[in-house]
Amino acid sequence: MAGVLRTDDVTQADRFAQWRHWISATFVPLECAPVSREPFRGEVAHWELGELLVSRVAAHPHLASRTRRMIALREAGYYKVGLLTRGSCRLSQEGREARLRPGDLAIYDCRRPYTMVFDEPHEMSFLMFPCDRLRLPPAAVEQVLVTPVSSAQSTGSLVAPFLRRLVANLEQPGEPVNCRLADNVLDLLATLFGERTGVLPTDPAMMRRSLLLNLHGWIEAHLADPDLGPATIARANHISVRYLHRLFHDQGTSVARWVRERRLANCRRDLEDPALAQRGVQAIARRWGFEDPAHFSKIFKVSYGEPPGAYRHRSGALRP
Repeated sequence: MAGVLRTDDVTQADRFAQWRHWISATFVPLECAPVSREPFRGEVAHWELGELLVSRVAAHPHLASRTRRMIALREAGYYKVGLLTRGSCRLSQEGREARLRPGDLAIYDCRRPYTMVFDEPHEMSFLMFPCDRLRLPPAAVEQVLVTPVSSAQSTGSLVAPFLRRLVANLEQPGEPVNCRLADNVLDLLATLFGERTGVLPTDPAMMRRSLLLNLHGWIEAHLADPDLGPATIARANHISVRYLHRLFHDQGTSVARWVRERRLANCRRDLEDPALAQRGVQAIARRWGFEDPAHFSKIFKVSYGEPPGAYRHRSGALRP
């Protein structure tokens, strides 16, 4: 399921009241209040992956709070993880306060009161899921509640890009997303927060899935490297080449195939983008690690049924 709600589709006098209703209906009952006299605008997009709710919120300054009265209306046993991508946010819950900057993420508990203050236009992505789906002891989760995790730190440097890519893929109507991905996301979060408490998950299958997601994130960040290959990937992620191949084989693919498919998908996206209409096909191919134009054209045609130039024209990206 997916949906996008925009205040631009509502009369200005009714925008904030509608926003308050949308936010409570999408997440859990919340109190919302404007913090500026400027006309309010906001957009919330949301998708369901099994029991995992993925959402993206972009809005003007406002305040959202989960009060005891709201909790009494509907007690919800959910954790939320928020990743700030633009603007700033002050998150507070039961005496803890965190100032989030772009690239920071934090986890908080919907069973307890909390407040989020956005003093400027912002954009934030959220994951909401039942508390018992996070495979960590409650005492370990308690240690990391309302504690910022920077995307520049350890596993955070892999989790944040992964979440951004997940939202971007969900927003592409032609991109299929497997609902089983929810389990992998939760494994990755358990590894991230477990690292910070010293309570790492012990399920071997979960650890493998988490490592594979980390590898996906690392590969995605290095697709432009024409020398990207199994030896480079394994060395950078401190595993053997043999184990690397086994991880991908267990997923029904290979390292080389995964790299090729991710490069091709990014090239296809750029070829469809009117904003990149002045960038040549070869420049786009090189941007994603394809150094040989003839080879790129051949494998693109095999994957998408026509050469990249013809695909670009058919997509309409070159229309005046």
